[in-house]
Amino acid sequence: MLKQIKNVWLFSKNRFINTLLWVSLAAVITGLLVFLIVKVFGANDPDMTYIHMMSLMAYIVLWAAILLTGMTDFGKCFDMMVGMGRTRKEFFLSYGVLNFGTYLIYAAEILLIAWLETVIEKVCYAGIPCEMNLTFFFFDVRTIVLTILMGFVINMLLGALYVKFRQKIFMLVWVLFMGFGMMAQMISKAIDAQNPWLMAIGDFFVALFTSPAVILILGAVAVTVLLVAVSYLLVRKREISIW
Repeated sequence: MLKQIKNVWLFSKNRFINTLLWVSLAAVITGLLVFLIVKVFGANDPDMTYIHMMSLMAYIVLWAAILLTGMTDFGKCFDMMVGMGRTRKEFFLSYGVLNFGTYLIYAAEILLIAWLETVIEKVCYAGIPCEMNLTFFFFDVRTIVLTILMGFVINMLLGALYVKFRQKIFMLVWVLFMGFGMMAQMISKAIDAQNPWLMAIGDFFVALFTSPAVILILGAVAVTVLLVAVSYLLVRKREISIW
């Protein structure tokens, strides 16, 4: 098992390191832009405020990396390990263990960036009102656990779908992206019209995400186990691709 995890690591380490670097770079660039806007261009503005953008942009970049690179990384590791004579079960377990570990580190990086942002706030922006403070969000145990579990299971599920459908999955992702865009417009219009069905759905999700942390986390764990099982079923009989 450890040998298989090492093999997956050797193949996936560049993606992992690049993701850490991109997330860090997004935080640094965003932090510099906020500093320039608040302390340089807005130095003489008595109404100047600022928002917590470093951790927010780092979080967005992390999810972009998960969605853009996770499925192809899974597929390439699948082809390599199965092609080298490993069983699909060995691949799935070793990739899953390593993948889960990487999301623990990603979550730690986001927490570190959020903490650094609070330090920068005290040093650089003392006395300047904060218009959007996201510290409570990133330090909430629900955010931490959901980030780890959702990142892990989305990576596994998209990777399994990529192995099953190969290049066709990109068309599916495009269709889903366009569908979400149209859905967002429909939701916006429905909100303006005070649609009772949409308001009821909204109330449900508000109640869900404001429920006690233990309930939300247990539900997330159950969904994660279910989707990981589905991911394994998708790849257990799939053939490798040489392309």
